[in-house]
Parts: sequence; structure tokens; C-alpha cells
Amino acid sequence: MAVNRYSLYPASFVHGGGTLSLIQINAATADPGSQMDEIIPGGLVDRQAVIMATARPSCTFSTADLATVLGTVSPTAGLNCTGACKLHYQQRADQGVFSGGSNNIQIAATKGFLMPSRITASGSGQATCDLMFYPLYDGTNFPLIATNGVSLSSAPTPAYNSVFYQGPVYVNSAQIEGLISVSVDLGLRYSTILPDGYVFATQGSIVARTPTISLTFLKADMVATNIGSMFIGSLAGTIAVYFARGVAGGTRVANATTSHCKISAATGALGPGSVSVTGEDDATVTVTVWPTAALAVSVASAIP
Repeated sequence: MAVNRYSLYPASFVHGGGTLSLIQINAATADPGSQMDEIIPGGLVDRQAVIMATARPSCTFSTADLATVLGTVSPTAGLNCTGACKLHYQQRADQGVFSGGSNNIQIAATKGFLMPSRITASGSGQATCDLMFYPLYDGTNFPLIATNGVSLSSAPTPAYNSVFYQGPVYVNSAQIEGLISVSVDLGLRYSTILPDGYVFATQGSIVARTPTISLTFLKADMVATNIGSMFIGSLAGTIAVYFARGVAGGTRVANATTSHCKISAATGALGPGSVSVTGEDDATVTVTVWPTAALAVSVASAIP
């Protein structure tokens, strides 16, 4: 029985300033996004034709390398990809490791839009950044093209670059202690159009930015002391969420070093999503922050 197995491999995105290479990805998915019309003429019960009405393809990626992603891809404006964008799958070898040579798969787009969608961290686990890529139709080629028998000699080489972990959260200069998990939804809503009867989208734009920051604390009393209501309150100042950079062969980069990740918002509203406890566990409270201005993101920040 012949079974071909494939592993993850780096992806690359050509843009106006060069090429972004995701050399440290954790997951990747390519979805053609096809919408099919099934034709069943009146008087029959079986479909007689299947026609692809439209397709809105997308690719998703996950990486712990926040330094690479946030150093190139704007968390508020995304990245306009103007040239070849490539996702690779590397063939595994039977009774070996990898096959090598021209035995791999490539899924490519000639243009598209890349944006970060969410950054999360919990406990002692690695922080991860999820990204969305929207392939666009260039007028000639399919938005996604799969090719077998590809060599990886010109593809980026997988390597370790950076890993970050959950750090503290501050409002102004005061740390809010007891944080056990954080999720930052960057809130970019990207909308594509299908003019003139096109099957594939030719253009797209960011039509809204509605970021949210969700923080879970072992500090249920903060509902009354920090928020003041079970429903809604105003952010008391700039909120800053930190992700601490890890050290290979060590633990974390020193707080005073400007190589950590900081996500901040100057104004907004906040409210508790839930106060919950199960059995003998500790009560937790999840607080959601709704910024009323664009988030500021840095991967060259010190932690107070």
C-alpha cells in the first residue's frame, strides 16, 4: 500500500518591502472556500449538476515566533502581499525522516492579504499568534494553485527564532496581579468583493477594527474593586499586556531588556464576562477590555 505523508514546512509571503518567511510555524491550513450550487430540476430528487458559484479561499497559520510576525505584519493594517505567497508540505520518508529532492507539495497564491488575528497565552505555555491569509484573484490564475513534485531548495529553511510567554498586565504604572491567561483578538475585519460576475475576489479592504483583550484572573474581588460593576466600567488608564521573551538554555529575557512584546490600549471600556468556580478549584474572573482606539504593539519593549 502506497501512502504519502507530509509534514509542516515554512511559508513565505512577498510584499512591497521584501519577503516575509514564517520559519517557525506550528500549524497551517489551506481552505478553498468553495460555495457549490447543487441543481435538482423540479420533478427529480437527484442532483443533476454541481456548479461552483463562488470561492473565497483562505489560509490559516499559527506560530510562537511573535518577533518575526509582529516585526513585519502590522496588527492594525495587515500586510499587502504583492507577489508569490507559498505554503509548503514536506514529504516524509518511509523508514526514514524526509524524502528530500522534488517530492514535496506547494500551494501558492500570486497576491493576497495577510493579517494577524489573535495572540494568546495561558499559564506557563507558549504564546501563539494566529494569522489569516486571503488569496486574491489576479485576473488570470486561480487564487490558490497546488503543485506536486516540488523541491524545497528555494523555500525558507525551518529554524527557531523566538518564543514568548505570558507576562504581567498593567493599568498605568500599577500591575493587576493574579493573571492566569490572556487572549488578544486584534479585531481586523477584512471584506472582499466579487464585482462584474467574478467567481473569485479581486479586491479586499479592512472595513472595521474592533479589538478585544480578554484577561482571566485568580482575583474574583476585582469585579468590585477594579471594575466597580458586574456590567461595565471605564478603563482607568492605559492598559498594557506583556509577553515575556524566552531564552534558549535559560528561562526569560531580563525584564529591563527591550525585547519583550507589549500590547497596549489608551482608552476603552471593560467588564467582567464571568465569575466562575468548580468544585475545590479557585474562583476566576474573566475581564474583557474593549479599546476605543487602535492597539499599539511592540516587540522591543521592556517589562516594568
